[in-house]
Amino acid sequence: MKKAIGLISSLLIFMSGVGLTALAADTVTAEVAVTISDGAGALVMTQETVIATDRNNDGAVDLDEVLYAAHEQAYEGGAAAGYASAATQWGLGISKLWGDTSYNYGYYVNHKGASDLSDKVQDGDIVKAYIYQDGTTYSDEYAFFDRETITAEAGTAITLVLKGVEFDASWSPVDTPLANAVITVDGEETAYQTDAQGSVTLQINSVGTHVISAKIDGKILVPPVLTATINEVEDEIDDTENDAEKDETVKSPKTGDALTPSVGMLLILGLAAVILSGKKLYEK
Repeated sequence: MKKAIGLISSLLIFMSGVGLTALAADTVTAEVAVTISDGAGALVMTQETVIATDRNNDGAVDLDEVLYAAHEQAYEGGAAAGYASAATQWGLGISKLWGDTSYNYGYYVNHKGASDLSDKVQDGDIVKAYIYQDGTTYSDEYAFFDRETITAEAGTAITLVLKGVEFDASWSPVDTPLANAVITVDGEETAYQTDAQGSVTLQINSVGTHVISAKIDGKILVPPVLTATINEVEDEIDDTENDAEKDETVKSPKTGDALTPSVGMLLILGLAAVILSGKKLYEK
């Protein structure tokens, strides 16, 4: 009887563990890259990987849950101190972002304006949230590069295209090339500027990870972001001479030592002479 009770207890413990594992496996998450800029246009999060969880158990991860997770990860004091959302007449909106309570916020998913914080996100999505620098007329223009990241060798040419989200007569968003934008690297202005097509070709000589952004005189940009990983230039080894030397040498069948063609020929001639001598002796 005691053995039976022990067996049943063990079975129950096992089944409860399986149940917890199953519940953990069913948890919905999304891994996204998050960028947040403050009211001064400074980047406080730059393409940081955030794993957001379905906190409201609706079977998907939304923008609200991503921003909550981002503050939990990067804001001092977590989401409780830096982030809040609230229902409004226009949907679920931000009421606090990076500790700011001005209610002057914008947010995009994959460079497209989100309708509200209930918009769903998936693995690999790009999320950008910002506090308006212009809290009166909201003239900040959302800007982005044609790529999120790039890997290149030091000194090689990097070509990028910068675009901004503008609005037509019917207030529909239109992606437009941004001309005359000064490129910045790690916050420092460079001599590189975009042309009329928003294109620019630049070089970075410093090895490491760098943040590329841009600014335009007379216009407020939501800072565009591209992370550039710059590697050392790989040395190109010219093996032409080594290959030529290998072709001109002969390996000794016994020792493997490299022999020049002249020594090899002498050995061959010597071996032939021995064979001929032996043949003559045999014929006698």
